[in-house]
Amino acid sequence: MSVERPADGGQVCSQRTTESSGRVHAGASVRIVEAVARRESCDPLDLPPLYDVIDPDALNQFCATATGSITFQWAGCRVRVDVDDRLLVSVE
Repeated sequence: MSVERPADGGQVCSQRTTESSGRVHAGASVRIVEAVARRESCDPLDLPPLYDVIDPDALNQFCATATGSITFQWAGCRVRVDVDDRLLVSVE
C-alpha cells in the first residue's frame, strides 16, 4: 500500500533518518511525528498537523495489524513507513 501526497510547498529533506523497534501498536503516528521533528530540529508542536495529509488512526491501525509500506509527503519531507515484524520510519 502506498499513499502519495503532494509536497506542501516545502523542500524535500536531503538527509535520511531511520528508526526501528519491536512490533508496533497504536502509538506509531506519534513515533512518526517525533522522527520528523528530530529530522527538522524542531518541536513536534511546531509541525503542521499530521491529519492534514493522512489519518493518524488509520495509520496506527495499519502499523498494528498489517505488513507493507506507506509513503507520504508531510512537513516538507518524504516519509516512508515500512511494517513487517517491526516498524521502520525513513524521513528524507
